[in-house]
Amino acid sequence: MNNNTNLNNNNNISNNTSLKQTNSNLVSDKSKAVNKILGYGVDEDGFFTSDFNEATGIPKDYKIYAKDMESFVNFQENDNFIFSTHYKVDIAKTIGNAYKAFSQLIPQTSNSSFSQEELKNLPYGFSMDKNYNITKIYTKDEYEKIDFPQDTIYASFNTWNGSYFEDINTDNIFSNNGDTRLNKNAYINEDGSIDKGGVLMGFLNSQLYGATTNFLEGDTKLLGKILVDKNVSEAERNDFQNFMNKNKIQSAFYKDSSNPDEWNPFEERLSIQLYIKRSQNVGNTELAQQARDFSKEYNELINSNISLNEFKTKYLDFKERYDGFIENLEAEEKAKGIDYSIDIASGQSISNNKKKKTQDDNTQKSFKPIQAESKNKETYKDDNIRNELIKKLLENKFDLAKELEILFNVKIDNYNTNNNNSNENNSNSNHLNKLNSKAKHRSVNIKV
Repeated sequence: MNNNTNLNNNNNISNNTSLKQTNSNLVSDKSKAVNKILGYGVDEDGFFTSDFNEATGIPKDYKIYAKDMESFVNFQENDNFIFSTHYKVDIAKTIGNAYKAFSQLIPQTSNSSFSQEELKNLPYGFSMDKNYNITKIYTKDEYEKIDFPQDTIYASFNTWNGSYFEDINTDNIFSNNGDTRLNKNAYINEDGSIDKGGVLMGFLNSQLYGATTNFLEGDTKLLGKILVDKNVSEAERNDFQNFMNKNKIQSAFYKDSSNPDEWNPFEERLSIQLYIKRSQNVGNTELAQQARDFSKEYNELINSNISLNEFKTKYLDFKERYDGFIENLEAEEKAKGIDYSIDIASGQSISNNKKKKTQDDNTQKSFKPIQAESKNKETYKDDNIRNELIKKLLENKFDLAKELEILFNVKIDNYNTNNNNSNENNSNSNHLNKLNSKAKHRSVNIKV
């Protein structure tokens, strides 16, 4: 799946031509469809026809630009997005969930659009229960004073600009900080108001601090099953976590692991990438190719839609073969005098005759926490290293390789990441905060 195409398919609309010049306030009848996207009719202006609204349960004055929804779905299902939770998104249920929450936050109006003043006065943040009933709303001032780790409070839109939270406005409703680049030309009127459908799409696309992951429904991947799948019980998640704790493959991080006795899907994925680097360091092309093949197989496994029990069976088979690969790699390293037990975090080859120098260098170079300062002093009150890292990632939008360089002082092979576009890389780092806090309330404790 070519995500570059998905994210840029809105370019078919001229920046100088507003779709609003010819559109009525209501969706076209399904009999007016001239095309189909995601199984629903699309009218001549590119909006879903009435069959889409009927299936999703949203009113007919909510017009959704079809290419936006297609891009959103493709992004969520893309295997290159390391935080992808869904193998197949059920878009009708997903946008229906978003609308249920959204409809409780907006003013009741017969107008088909929201004025700039109405947008500014929308709730800045909200809490909701598992049935998408809003339990509390927050003003911008209240939201900014919330302690950083809380994950049950969601921002309504992508208002974080990298340094501080902005007022809700047209730019951040359609901000690229979300998962998908939305085409605002499809929704903005000449008077500056925004059609309801566009605001709803911005609400659904607010995954950085919003509730996108909670709204998603459909066929899940492994990450979705252990985090958000409603069909997987907490007992099943706990059983799966215990199984993985006992049977996880050897980590390349050893004692530098966030928790050496606990299976962590993100840390494991990074560990596999580090083994690629180590296999390249020994200069053995056969081992290096095996490392890449194992990485590809692992990614296909965790991105499949198999059940947790099926995953366990396949994982044990993978582990047996992968442990054999690691044994051969370590034997090759030993034969060449390479010992990573001295400085596993660096990922650099350390020969026996360089041990003393390396140890001396490490002694001299004491660890310094990453320094990052937010203009919003109230938003971040936790000064631990993890949150300093997260703030740095949010401010600079590092890609996966940069995250690893910060975390472990090692540049990871780009074999599985070099096809990611910048939008994916930005979103990967953005999600570190979101899924880290979410996982604290699940059986999987994501700390990397």
